[in-house]
Amino acid sequence: MPRGITAEEVAGVIQTATPGVSNVHDLHVWTIRPGFVALSAHVVLDDQALSQTMPSMHAIKDALRTRFAIEHTTIQFECSQCNDGALICTPTAAPATLTAHDHSH
Repeated sequence: MPRGITAEEVAGVIQTATPGVSNVHDLHVWTIRPGFVALSAHVVLDDQALSQTMPSMHAIKDALRTRFAIEHTTIQFECSQCNDGALICTPTAAPATLTAHDHSH
């Protein structure tokens, strides 16, 4: 961890940068060379379409740049309904509804 930066502070900035962030894990921050700090993290978002995540990505990157001068980031978004660490996201399905023809004759 670069001098003057703690993982708790970085995670806190990520969590408050945009609505819908419920967790930050696998957070790594390191100095590549003096003045060049890199970050990688998994960020758990409320369930949403991938196309809707760009504003969150921009907000997080802007907050990290402003607060810590972190320019190089690799952020992986995860769905809040995905099993932690699962290779395939299996969100909880909505309950099935029955219609008048959902039976055998």
